[in-house]
Amino acid sequence: MDTNKPSQEHKPGLACPECGFFINMSIEDILYRTGIQCASCGLQLTMNRNMSNEALQALQNLDTAIKNVNHLKQKYK
Repeated sequence: MDTNKPSQEHKPGLACPECGFFINMSIEDILYRTGIQCASCGLQLTMNRNMSNEALQALQNLDTAIKNVNHLKQKYK
């Protein structure tokens, strides 16, 4: 096991295309940040938001649904 890499278990993100280091990222990171940088090699990852508009809208809908479910779970605890 590579001890230089954070555990990927149950964490959203992706492997850096340059060095393979696991980059943690949340739905909010994808929706609201202009770029994400690899903590290992410094590669800056960006997204063409115009070309990705449909995917971003679907992700926004998913984020809203997750927040609604979490709110209901808290309400009926």
